[in-house]
Amino acid sequence: MNKEHNNPKPKQELWQKVIGEAQPPGEQVSPLQEVTQLARVLPTDPLHHQAEEAVRRLEQGLGREYDDNSARLAASSAYLAKENGLSRIDHVVLSENTKSVRQGENVFVVEGALNDPAHKMAHMKTSDAIAQPVEQSLAQLQALGETQRQQQSQQQEQQREQSIAPQHRMV
Repeated sequence: MNKEHNNPKPKQELWQKVIGEAQPPGEQVSPLQEVTQLARVLPTDPLHHQAEEAVRRLEQGLGREYDDNSARLAASSAYLAKENGLSRIDHVVLSENTKSVRQGENVFVVEGALNDPAHKMAHMKTSDAIAQPVEQSLAQLQALGETQRQQQSQQQEQQREQSIAPQHRMV
């Protein structure tokens, strides 16, 4: 009669998890801390890990430490790569000084060797990349990944149905 009954916790959507893990107003959290907190909530996309490693190499080559801007750059780079159909990130590089572009004005994500004419790449303004909060880039990355998985699943289902459907031949 007086039994304890626990209902299971309802499934949370991504935005609910992110909001639930958010810090109360007034508490400042660095992007590096955000990445650590979000890693507990969001599944890790391999592109994000690859972007972090590439940005660490970039910063090291420039004689700088990995910092909050680096974390934002890595998260934005991962989303940029997925959005443009790259399957991996081998390099994150900054633009060189030319007549039309200042050094470091653009950031490039590259799949393949830098000297390979067949490499794939995408770019964006560096200022935009470091202005985007880490959690926003990672949420976009996950949402895009889910959309792509759903589309792939639908395509596979359609192909399966087509292969099962009886073949009509004209005699």
